[in-house]
Amino acid sequence: MRFEELVEAHEEYMETSGNDYKFELFRSSDIWDFQNLDDYHVEEHILKFLNLWGIYRVPYKIAPLLTKALEKIQEDIIYFKEKKLWVDLTLDKDQQENILRIFVEIGSINKMAGVGIAKMLHMFCPDFFIMWDNAIAENYGCSINAQGYMNFLRYTQELIEEYDLHGKYVQSGFKECSLLKLIDEYNMMRRRTRS
Repeated sequence: MRFEELVEAHEEYMETSGNDYKFELFRSSDIWDFQNLDDYHVEEHILKFLNLWGIYRVPYKIAPLLTKALEKIQEDIIYFKEKKLWVDLTLDKDQQENILRIFVEIGSINKMAGVGIAKMLHMFCPDFFIMWDNAIAENYGCSINAQGYMNFLRYTQELIEEYDLHGKYVQSGFKECSLLKLIDEYNMMRRRTRS
């Protein structure tokens, strides 16, 4: 996986998706910093985002349940807020317990599963958590659960390290999206089906 391949996949993604400007609008919401964490803003910013980016539909009526769940695990998510996947992923006891609590709490809500959880986590912590979907997870040999997601984070960290993707990202001056969003777009365009 060369950095140039990430950029090529990004260009293809931009040509086919048409939603990237909406991604930036959702990303600019202050809810991702736990401001205005109430049912209305959860519905308007989180659930609408999940419905736009998900491969399934999340019912808006779960907003009160999701608000309560996010309040409960707010500190678990904040723990990762300033961390960078390529440097700070250790999967030590604290990180594993935090990720497991997040998946259990949000996953207990009807229609919320590992794909939606990862998409939300990316929005809260875009330099630590990466998005995925069922096809990407399958391609990497990961289950759609907390343990599978931790494996996926480790694989992503290893790819960044092996191909010096962070160093090349910084050298390139690429500003259109974060490194993990760039890798996600590569996964969407190149890794969603088995070859």
